Amino acid sequence: MARQTTKLTDKAEQLVDQAKTELDQAKTQVEHTAAKVKADVEHKVADIKADVEKATADTSQKLEQAKNDAAEAKKDFAQSVQSQVTEIKAEVLKRIETLKTQFPVTQADLLELKETLKTEFSALFDDVTKVSKDIKQDITEISSKHKEQLTETFKRSKEHAVEAFNKINLSQVKEKVEEKVDEVKSKAS
Repeated sequence: MARQTTKLTDKAEQLVDQAKTELDQAKTQVEHTAAKVKADVEHKVADIKADVEKATADTSQKLEQAKNDAAEAKKDFAQSVQSQVTEIKAEVLKRIETLKTQFPVTQADLLELKETLKTEFSALFDDVTKVSKDIKQDITEISSKHKEQLTETFKRSKEHAVEAFNKINLSQVKEKVEEKVDEVKSKAS
């Protein structure tokens, strides 16, 4: 009977040793799988960061381009206004010369000339005021247009970053780890 007990004890010790060995192997396999999954997740996170950085750089570049375009449009518009003012000035001088030839130089004629010039300058001032308002409105429209474009660009960049992050799908990683743990448990038992 003692012999049988010794045999059973030896066999039990062998089974325990075998179970320990299988458990150690399973543990090593789980650690290896976890390290691999972790590396995959880190790689995907790095890819997302790169995508976000690229989107940010693209957005910054588009913002800079929009600023440059606005500055160029403003400069072109200012030159256009300057040329219009020069043309108006030349036209006024031409009208003054025409008026001088039409009127003799008496006191009454000078008063009449004065009134005519007041009328002309008032009309000119109204025209310049109107052009100024149009310029302000055009600049406002250009600014709002660029603002809308930038808002859309930022929105798209954000959506792309979220999309890339969702590609990782961490639930798949969790499922793989749980499958490996269940596999190891089933081997151990």
